[in-house]
Amino acid sequence: MNANEMLEVLRRVLLLDKTVFQQVRDDPALTGPAAAGAAIAVLIAGFGAWLYGQTVWNGVGFGFFDTVILGTLFTIILVMAGFGVTYVVLIQALRIDIAPDALVRLLAVGHLPYALGLLVFFPDLGYAFGLLSILGVFWWTLFALRSALPAANELKLAASVVAGMGVWMAIIPFISGAGNEFVTGVFVYGLIA
Repeated sequence: MNANEMLEVLRRVLLLDKTVFQQVRDDPALTGPAAAGAAIAVLIAGFGAWLYGQTVWNGVGFGFFDTVILGTLFTIILVMAGFGVTYVVLIQALRIDIAPDALVRLLAVGHLPYALGLLVFFPDLGYAFGLLSILGVFWWTLFALRSALPAANELKLAASVVAGMGVWMAIIPFISGAGNEFVTGVFVYGLIA
């Protein structure tokens, strides 16, 4: 797949074209680009958390390495664990059949809105943008699964997305705190307490 075809797929994903999610599900060549897109979205949110420390807290306690590099790395690992939980819930608990690589592609594309976490550094609107990034990931992921698996029950798909997102959303606050700014996006607000 060349760069123009990749950009066309990305454009259709951003426009929420239902047919593109079936293409993402069925095309193994999109595994790497989808995973890279999700990783880049997390990295962008990491920059947002670091910028929050630089602007709102005037640079106090937010090291670039801890926040952007380690925060991104830990978030990616936890998101991958969440993908695993989503797969187990879909396959074992809810009996919805999907290939693991197809699910990874769909979930990775669904995590693109996490990049909105970049905007958490705006003093009065940052928290809203951070929450919007989390809600965007939920809705986008659910939309991707519903489009790619039209015969599946929507409530079951939503339960699997909540289970997967719950993994990383619940653990990130526990691995970060004063002196450990391993956060990305909206989770920077957990450091305030």
